[in-house]
Amino acid sequence: NAIVQGAEVQSSTVEAQTPLAYDIANIFFALFVVAELAIRLRVHGWAFYKNDDRAWNLFDTVLVVLATFDTLIWCAGGDSVGLSM
Repeated sequence: NAIVQGAEVQSSTVEAQTPLAYDIANIFFALFVVAELAIRLRVHGWAFYKNDDRAWNLFDTVLVVLATFDTLIWCAGGDSVGLSM
C-alpha cells in the first residue's frame, strides 16, 4: 500500500488526473483492511477488545473506520480528507 501511495503522489505531480489503476488499488486496499478487521472480529468476538492488545486493536479499528469513510466520500464524488490507507 505504501508503494502504491508513493507512486500515486509521484504521478500526481506530473499529471493532473490520477490514473484509474491508483484509484482501483486504493479501493482494493480499503476493502482488504475492512475484510481483515471483520475476520478478526468474527474469530475473536468481543474478546478482541478485551485482551492485552486492546489499545492497539481499538486504534486499528478507528483507522479502518476513518479510511472507510474517506473512501466512501471519495467514491461518492466528494473530496477525500486524506485518510485513505
